[in-house]
Amino acid sequence: MNVLLINPPFVLSEDSPYSKTGAVLPPLGLLYIAAYLRDKHPEFNINVLDANSYKYNLVDDGFKERLSGFLPDVVGITVYTTTFSAVLKTVEIVKELFPNCVVVVGGAHVSIKPEECLDYNGIDVAVIGEGEITFNELVECLSCNGDLDNVNNIVYKRDNNKIKTNIDGATGNLDVIPIPARDMIDMKLYRPAKGVYKRLPSANMITARGCPFSCNFCSKNIFGNKARYQSPENIIKEIEALQRDYGIREIAFNDDSFTLSSKRVELLCDLIVQKKLDLTWNCGTRVNLVNPELLKKMKR
Repeated sequence: MNVLLINPPFVLSEDSPYSKTGAVLPPLGLLYIAAYLRDKHPEFNINVLDANSYKYNLVDDGFKERLSGFLPDVVGITVYTTTFSAVLKTVEIVKELFPNCVVVVGGAHVSIKPEECLDYNGIDVAVIGEGEITFNELVECLSCNGDLDNVNNIVYKRDNNKIKTNIDGATGNLDVIPIPARDMIDMKLYRPAKGVYKRLPSANMITARGCPFSCNFCSKNIFGNKARYQSPENIIKEIEALQRDYGIREIAFNDDSFTLSSKRVELLCDLIVQKKLDLTWNCGTRVNLVNPELLKKMKR
């Protein structure tokens, strides 16, 4: 199977302040999916095209020329509400070049409105929720012409009908998912937002999913109420890989609330100190989830 995962072009206008000061971050969702699929099926040919990092524009031919170098059986595209119009144009180009490929969409927007996504021409399957296991099962099924009814957490088209399969919940143990396949992208193309870092080069990581709180501005419904964590040992392995392979000196932990489990953060801090890692890092959390003792350890 030839699998292509696409983060579609989304170029900000030149007069937007974010075009010069905003972050350009790796598409970790796609990289997790690529890593999991490669781990399960090393015989598959898997590629990631982060069109956003190359600043491709959908109105010129650069993106189409780059796409024409692939011959995918399955194309997976990540979707945010803000990029939905770019996704539809991307799907149009993909189907023009590869009319027989299966186009799969996933991400935050799709998880909220999966049936609506299938109203648009060219989109064949919508993945609901976390994508690693579901996408792997989907590609396995497609590779042997199996029945998509047996793949959980998807909506797909059959005879002009939308079929929603069983929804079985999120991944329980995050340690079963390999670290993101950053080797499939060019890490030199990414940068943090100006003013939010101390040292370069930097990288971002996600070490937990789910949140028990109900802030009304949040998209937490994607990952659910139950918090699930990577172990401190696995976090350290990813940090060490980032330092070894890319010379990373600073980490931004992009968890919704990094200190939900204070014990886990304490263990992680102990390991960082014990291993004498030359590392600056930052995180986000809720003010009621820290205390002076924990903050002192984090600073150390």
